[in-house]
Amino acid sequence: MRRLLPAFFLLALLACNGDGEKAPADALSGRGTLSFAAPGAFGDRPVVLHYFIPAGDPSGMPLLFLFPGIERNADDYLDAWIPAASAARHAVFAFEFPAARYTNNEYITGNVMDADGRLNPRERWTFSIVDAAFEHVRSLTGASATHFNMFGHSAGAQFVHRYLLFNPLAPVDKAVAANAGWYTMPDLSVDFPHGLKGTPVTPDDLRKAFGRNLTIHLGTGDTRQDGSLNTSPGAMKQGPHRYARGLYFYTNSRDLAALAGAPFLWQKRELVGVGHDHARMAADAAAIFFSTAVE
Repeated sequence: MRRLLPAFFLLALLACNGDGEKAPADALSGRGTLSFAAPGAFGDRPVVLHYFIPAGDPSGMPLLFLFPGIERNADDYLDAWIPAASAARHAVFAFEFPAARYTNNEYITGNVMDADGRLNPRERWTFSIVDAAFEHVRSLTGASATHFNMFGHSAGAQFVHRYLLFNPLAPVDKAVAANAGWYTMPDLSVDFPHGLKGTPVTPDDLRKAFGRNLTIHLGTGDTRQDGSLNTSPGAMKQGPHRYARGLYFYTNSRDLAALAGAPFLWQKRELVGVGHDHARMAADAAAIFFSTAVE
């Protein structure tokens, strides 16, 4: 596993090649890292983007953004996607929100509310970092892409589905939320973070969100109740384990969309017998983004 020491993170953008040497921004290719400080509220807390860009001109390559689990091991997530991304010629960026700089709340629930339950201004939502990073990546690579794809597993899946709920017009083509530990239901009558009551999300926002290309990706064997599983009353209402909670989220979201008279384009995809395994989920999810899965 490759790690960067927090002391070496730069407050400005830094591009490194696979050997750890500085590389000019216009030479990004292969595997490397970027330290990115979003302008505004998070300017003093850079995130780290672990990237893989296939050889050749990156300007025409689609962009895939990855969001890791609670260990923030974006390097491992990137490794799992490199074979499929290389074959499909997609540029991939795995987001690491360093644990020394971002609490679990700031990562998995987007910092929508502070620790005391007060609504934060939108510019302090960590979702905004993704939007800024998208523009920066486009600038660095010359990418002509007007949209990006998203894959998140475990805590990263929590980030991904909440990102779409709070940003229903985001420039996202396809999104996959795999094996989330618990969910924010698209329900305006349930208090955040288990629902959307008390947030700026409107019924119209929800109708738009229901129309996005979101896949709830579930391993049917993800039934272990480990120490990282949220066991709060709100989470336990969704089910005893991750697989059950994913079914609960998908089924109830579909019912809520029907009550709202909204088109429901979300999909559910199950991987039989697979547990809480980001690499095996990634190999299957490749078929969603690249039209082919890898073994």
